[in-house]
Amino acid sequence: MKTLTIRLSFVALLLVLIAWEPLTSWAQSQRYQRVMVVPDRDIQTTLDGEFTIAAVGDVVAIRPTSKLEVPEVQAVYSLLREADVSFGNLEQNIAEPAKVLAENDARMFQALARPQIADDLRAIGFDLMNFANNHTTHFGLAGLRETMNHMKRVGIVTAGWGRNLAEAQRAKFLDTPKGRIGFLGITTNSFRDARHAGEDSPGYAGANALHVQRTVTIAQEALDALRKAKEISPQLFPGLYPITSARTFRDEGDRIRLYDEYYVAGDHAHYSYSIRSGELETYAGEVRNAKYLSDFVVANIHSHHWQVPDNATSASTETREPPDFLVELAHAAIDNGADAFYSHGEGELRGIEIYKGKPIFYQLGNFTRQPFFQEIFNPEFRSMARRFPAGGGGPRGRGPRAGGGPPAGGRGAGGGPPARGPGAGGENLTRAEVQGMIYPVNHGREYFESVVAVSHYDEGALKQIRLHPVDLKFDGPFVDIGTPHLASGEIAQRVLETIREASEPFGTEVRIAGDVGIIEIN
Repeated sequence: MKTLTIRLSFVALLLVLIAWEPLTSWAQSQRYQRVMVVPDRDIQTTLDGEFTIAAVGDVVAIRPTSKLEVPEVQAVYSLLREADVSFGNLEQNIAEPAKVLAENDARMFQALARPQIADDLRAIGFDLMNFANNHTTHFGLAGLRETMNHMKRVGIVTAGWGRNLAEAQRAKFLDTPKGRIGFLGITTNSFRDARHAGEDSPGYAGANALHVQRTVTIAQEALDALRKAKEISPQLFPGLYPITSARTFRDEGDRIRLYDEYYVAGDHAHYSYSIRSGELETYAGEVRNAKYLSDFVVANIHSHHWQVPDNATSASTETREPPDFLVELAHAAIDNGADAFYSHGEGELRGIEIYKGKPIFYQLGNFTRQPFFQEIFNPEFRSMARRFPAGGGGPRGRGPRAGGGPPAGGRGAGGGPPARGPGAGGENLTRAEVQGMIYPVNHGREYFESVVAVSHYDEGALKQIRLHPVDLKFDGPFVDIGTPHLASGEIAQRVLETIREASEPFGTEVRIAGDVGIIEIN
């Protein structure tokens, strides 16, 4: 009997032990509820009440203008100051020249402003600025660090850069009285990509880069001619090393890879772009993460990719149609929680799409463009300028577009040759004359006309977009070129009509009321 009692006690203890863990888990679940992300809930926009965000394109600001007592200038800045959040693309470095000039890569157009410009940008009204673009590292890591330190000092949140790739990809955040804003930046035009940190490496500082492969559609005869040229002159496409030219010319049957482009045969000229495998998924994940941690997400890209018309006779002939990868990227951003998507970089205006009730601005143009005031000035530019006719532009332009040549001398397209100083033909060229003469020829009138887009939300839903045209004074005087002025009359109508026509293919109706464009969201 005693033995039986002991056995029964042992069995009872065993049963208690077996049931203890689920019983304990159940008891704990009654006391503690886990904090979890619920995607269907947390991908929603959670702003309360009314909210406005003002957005512009590229900013190259070398001279302070926030206190200019010019009504048209202050009218533009008031749009940014009055919005709950204002966004732009910082396409320059900000630093004391002595600290960064030694790292200037000098490969292309540079823009360096003194630290006071950071304060000026804040006074103008900027809250968020993208820093993922082709100018992020033109003054090396020193320029990147100095720029970010000054932006942080004045309270402007920047995105799209980092000490390594993980940091560059992550969203940055701005806490406002209306709620928390998540902000992501990316570019297809980085000269120094941020790289992953590893076991033996701290990573590589730079921009958050998206890599796209372009495929160019050409006539069958042109594709055959490429093959024939390679057959007749195999030395025509040299590689980096005298081993093989396979990296520069590779015939894959239905397509040819020539250097960094693919070529295929077709009945009309066309560019197509594909995003590198895995990068779109990574970007989408970062957008989702930003949305889970904020009330409203702003996504943007700096991109220089373009499309050509069917009857294009030049690679530099652009349409206002966005490249296919840009549409794919913007839709992916919104599908994963972005509330607004902005693109900039081409320096022109493209259309606006309303996708799932969220706005996509396919190009916002230039907001501030003051390279003529930069202190970096290579004496070689003087001899370079003498090789080009007055107003002919520099060697870097892709070719003229409708609208005329550069703003040299403060004269517009069709207004005759630019004004030239007494020393314009010799060694006594002024800096202003040289800057105007070497400015890219494809940066014509439309490059100096843009828009401030103010989006109005109520309880997290987009209700209206108001488009305010901006005039960067292409026709001068020279001292005013690149400074934003609120446009009116002919310029305002031209800007609004451009956006209206470019938005029609997306089913977006832009109503022009006076000098303002209005998009109503039903």
